[in-house]
Amino acid sequence: MYRAWLDASSGGLPAFYQQRMTGPPGTSQIFTDPSLIFAGGVDVFAGRHFSIRPEVSVRLVMGGSDTYAVTMATVRATYHFDLHEVGK
Repeated sequence: MYRAWLDASSGGLPAFYQQRMTGPPGTSQIFTDPSLIFAGGVDVFAGRHFSIRPEVSVRLVMGGSDTYAVTMATVRATYHFDLHEVGK
């Protein structure tokens, strides 16, 4: 699910939401739409317990017969608390 709170008076709304606004001009509206997420990334170990994961994802938000794509790029840092050695 994708929840969006939009203020119509702020301008610059995507057409996906602008077409669905039902209130009077200048009001806010909340949308809750189903979505699908496609993501891919890789763990790059920078040490025995530390890794960095660059990742790219696309969330497809569906409303009516339209689809709105939200893309995101992230980088995550992780510390692994393993008690065994890598490769054993």
